[in-house]
Amino acid sequence: LGALPEPIELEWALRFGRVSRVYWCSTPFDELGRLSWLSPRTLPRLLAFRKARGLEGPATWEAGHSYAIVDVEMTGPGSKQARYRLNWGQGMRYGTNFSMIPEKDLPSKRISGDRLEGEYEGTCSGEELYHLLQRWDGQEYDATPAKLRNCHAFLQDLINQCTTGRATWHTPKPSTPPPEAA
Repeated sequence: LGALPEPIELEWALRFGRVSRVYWCSTPFDELGRLSWLSPRTLPRLLAFRKARGLEGPATWEAGHSYAIVDVEMTGPGSKQARYRLNWGQGMRYGTNFSMIPEKDLPSKRISGDRLEGEYEGTCSGEELYHLLQRWDGQEYDATPAKLRNCHAFLQDLINQCTTGRATWHTPKPSTPPPEAA
């Protein structure tokens, strides 16, 4: 008859259930050396009238680096909240264009250093977040704003797809009607 198969044991895994919060954060403009504490973003944001136009998050042509921190609700036994830093476009520092690292704390809202730029209520499921990250993983970084392959474009996509915010007109959420022609 042969040997009996070994008994099968169930193993539970925690999975992302839903995204509860998305935080837009930025790092100092390190390329400026001793002047890296300066914010190269304030003037471009004022000139672009992003808030007046109802847009959230970074413009694709901003200087510096943006990244996201997400709070996710886990599913499975012993479900809990978890926080991750989603970083796209810093391949020189992390060895890959996309990294996802557990994060304990949020940066504060301040002028210099790592800082919290914006905070949004999460609206997407763990599966939707997974598919968004899959689309970005493996893409080639390009600093050219029009090509939409830099860290700011990643943040715009995340804000559009996983929050109630609208970061751009060119990738509206399916429930958001396109802007009316003027």
